[in-house]
Amino acid sequence: MMPVDRRTALAALGALALAPTRLAAQTALLPIHAGHPPTETAAPALYAIRTGLFERAGIALTIDKMSSGAAVAAAVAGGGLDLGGTSILAIIIGHTRGIPFTLISAANVMMYPEADGGLLVQANSPLAGPKDFIGKTISAAALNDIVSLEIWTWMDRGGVDWRSVKIVEIPQPAALAALDAGRIDGIVLTGSAYAEAMANPKVRLLSRVASNLAPRFANTCWFSTRDWVAKNHAVALRFAHVMSDASAYVNTHPDDTLKDVLDYTGMDRAAALKMKRAVFSTTLSPADVQPVIAAAAKFKMIDKEYPAAELFSDVVPRA
Repeated sequence: MMPVDRRTALAALGALALAPTRLAAQTALLPIHAGHPPTETAAPALYAIRTGLFERAGIALTIDKMSSGAAVAAAVAGGGLDLGGTSILAIIIGHTRGIPFTLISAANVMMYPEADGGLLVQANSPLAGPKDFIGKTISAAALNDIVSLEIWTWMDRGGVDWRSVKIVEIPQPAALAALDAGRIDGIVLTGSAYAEAMANPKVRLLSRVASNLAPRFANTCWFSTRDWVAKNHAVALRFAHVMSDASAYVNTHPDDTLKDVLDYTGMDRAAALKMKRAVFSTTLSPADVQPVIAAAAKFKMIDKEYPAAELFSDVVPRA
């Protein structure tokens, strides 16, 4: 064995002492605190957490299960969350009110004729089109959300004053009973609630009302504030790319990702197996968002239409 001088030995010991610190620095994960309602559109993020995609990108993502998309938007705006997933409409409206929201990545996109869900009526109902709904009542899961825009667009395209239909808020699980009892004239359902309803011979699909908004449009998104993205640009970019990869996987592996959805949402497995799974976009384009902005302006949710590009951060994966 060759002799080792004191200086060399001390240097080696010093390197060993420093090694754990360097390793920890290399493997330290950057925390991101996010929020999302208990809906299927969280699936890509849930899959990416479970399989370590975020960890491999240097991110420790935690997701708070929030009561609604509005609660997510409020928490992000107030700094209680770093980012969140919610309806694209919440971001569109927030922008007009001076809230500095910005898009990070796409989530669920509605594409027709592939997408599921729609306006249901009783099987023996004489209601056949928009003109029949003058003075009638339709339920949605929430008031003044994107479903309201879909209903109003359907009425407007049918040559009817969109204000002549009444929209009431009824949770999706309770809507079918309200329709069966005759308390409302139509219900708009999606996901497992739609799949279960369509198995009931007492109802029929009248219209896929969302398709009137556009053949393709962004339904939900991941977003933050401009200040957070500016201060955390590298991690925001990594988050966006992980979501893109995870979305591609979820789209092609519905069976492998079903448990993620069931665990997060509490959805009944039998009902989930009946539904057509949500479609997730790996990229996001202003063209996916502009139809929703246009409809929001037309139906007075916002003062005027503006370019969708104003909502986009530079980390968004583009086509």
